Amino acid sequence: MQQSESLEKLKVQACQEALSRHDEIVVDTLMGTNKLPVLIHRLITLEAFRHNILPEFFKSDIDDVTAIKLYLILYQETTVFTILLTSFYQLSAIESVMDFLVEICDYCHRRLLTLNSGLSYPDGEHNRSSMELEPVLARLNRQKRTMEFGLCADAISMIRLISDHIDSLPLGLVTRMLNRQDILLSLVTVLDSGVFNRREEGKVEKFSDQEWRPVQGNDQFKLTRLEGNIWIAIYNFTMSPTCRQKFELDEYRLETLLKLKRFFNEILIDQLPMLEGVWRTVEQLSIAGLPNNSWKSSGLLIEQVADIYASTLGLNYSDIAVQLFEKFFKPEHIKSELSQMADFFDEESYSTINKCMNCSRDADKRCSICKKVWYCSRQCQVDAWPNHKTDCRTH
Repeated sequence: MQQSESLEKLKVQACQEALSRHDEIVVDTLMGTNKLPVLIHRLITLEAFRHNILPEFFKSDIDDVTAIKLYLILYQETTVFTILLTSFYQLSAIESVMDFLVEICDYCHRRLLTLNSGLSYPDGEHNRSSMELEPVLARLNRQKRTMEFGLCADAISMIRLISDHIDSLPLGLVTRMLNRQDILLSLVTVLDSGVFNRREEGKVEKFSDQEWRPVQGNDQFKLTRLEGNIWIAIYNFTMSPTCRQKFELDEYRLETLLKLKRFFNEILIDQLPMLEGVWRTVEQLSIAGLPNNSWKSSGLLIEQVADIYASTLGLNYSDIAVQLFEKFFKPEHIKSELSQMADFFDEESYSTINKCMNCSRDADKRCSICKKVWYCSRQCQVDAWPNHKTDCRTH
């Protein structure tokens, strides 16, 4: 649990520094000490725990205290991924883990597969009235699915950040993303399925910034940050010269890409003008069909293997689960750990690391509109408003 506390502090501080648009000390330190690969390894290990070990715990009766610790372990995966996502806004961070980028891309691909299969779709709000009566395992499983859904959304943001530099990535990785993982088609499927839109009690809601938000009237046509990331990633993959050269376009892929046609209109182009090129490309494909000598593979490439993920395959997870339970899930140890975590999550614990968006000094005042950023004084809030107002109004 001490590791969970340290990672949570890192996450909060990294996010605060990113929002303040000042020096990102956490990210720079992680790069300087070569800890980003360690976080990637931790991410894949936590994924293996969620996918392989947690089901072993579900086979037996567990009490509330054990369920809470299991959830905190699950939540650590979200924490680690958020730190990596915040770091990858810097190109230098991506370049520093180029040898491990295949692990991140494969991880994001697995999240897209989960999203498009519907396995992570969380329960609707209408079930909340009965949550207090939920059995322990049912509650933990619901929390797991909700967390997975949030990870799927963050994976899309990660793909967008990586695809921003698609022409600088190793050709083997680009080919893997396009032709083996079909990440472009997965993104189109996400749009086509409308998985981040829902109707609850007659109200339209969109998923953005890790929560469902009601939208009304013309706001239904306004892109959320998440939808914008999907479209920008699609733009990067379809308009990149490298991707056009390596993408193996066949009948199925053409049919999937043509599903984008129904989304194009002037309202969309007004919000993301660069999509006009994608619109034109899709229209050309719908008329001309498969091109004869473009968007084709141009030879063999040596493909990099995701060694960390491969090392998690084929293990005896039943025995591992038993060993973990006997060593780390003794009731007296869990209660002590949870008490420490409760102290950390207390509001006073967070107040010690809130930094002013404008000057980076300790802050105790929050923006009254978005509740996301902090200020040390009224003057700093006024000075920062020209830069913050655009982000503030999207919340």
